[in-house]
Formats: sequence, structure tokens, C-alpha cells
Amino acid sequence: MNKPIQTPSHLGLFEKNTDIRPLNIREAMATNRDRKQLTESFFSNSNQTMLKEKIRQRVGNLSLHDEEHVNVVISNIFMNNTNNHNDSINVKGLNDIVLTKGIEQIQSSLSSQQQFLFDRNNIGACLQNPVVTSNKIDRQLPRSNFI
Repeated sequence: MNKPIQTPSHLGLFEKNTDIRPLNIREAMATNRDRKQLTESFFSNSNQTMLKEKIRQRVGNLSLHDEEHVNVVISNIFMNNTNNHNDSINVKGLNDIVLTKGIEQIQSSLSSQQQFLFDRNNIGACLQNPVVTSNKIDRQLPRSNFI
């Protein structure tokens, strides 16, 4: 007869609180509903178009690659600022954050991209062919056949 070993670390697994009060479920449902409404209104076509137009006005012309980067920045700002479900943040607040912090991120990314393209396209003078300066052949031991 094998008796299960119950150490203090295993005992904690069986002491779960299963008392679920309707108040907690209601709060969770309300939080999920509010989060869904915020997500739908923030990522709506009209709001995204308005944000991208304002970003385009402040930053300048954006290419397709830059448009994808703008979408990533907007999504990251949304996720970073809506992690805490207790905070009451609205679409206007998120839009203001996008238009301040997001534009800074987009501008730094564009300047980095422009610097990369400049460096890539303006490579310095071509390197000369390598010159053999080693006398390694002179220092090697002579080959000998052992078999």
C-alpha cells in the first residue's frame, strides 16, 4: 500500500478558495464589457483614420512600411496603457498618448531608418585587395608520411 507523500508544498494545491461570489463575477463581466467597448471604439476605422491623418500631418509622408510601423506603435500604446483594468482610461486619453509618445517613437524610427538607408547607399571607398603578409608557410613543419 503506497501512501502519497504530502509535503507542505503539496498541501497548498488542495486549499483553493472556491467561494465565488456573484459580485466578483459581475465586476469581471463589467470589466470585460468596458474593455471590449474601449477596444472596439479605439480600433474603429474612423478613430484609426483620424489618428493616422494627424500622425501624417505631424510627421510627414509615410510609406507602406511606415504605415505598418504606425499600427504596431498604436497597438503597443494601447496594450501598455490598458493593462490595469481598474484605471478609467477613455479613447480620447489613448489618442492623446498616441499623439505625444507615439509620434516621438515614429519619428525616432524614421530617422533611424533614414540613417540606415544613407549608410547603406553611401558605402565608403571600396576596400583594396588583401595582401599576403604572413610567412606561415615558412614556419610550418615539413610533411612526413607515417604510414
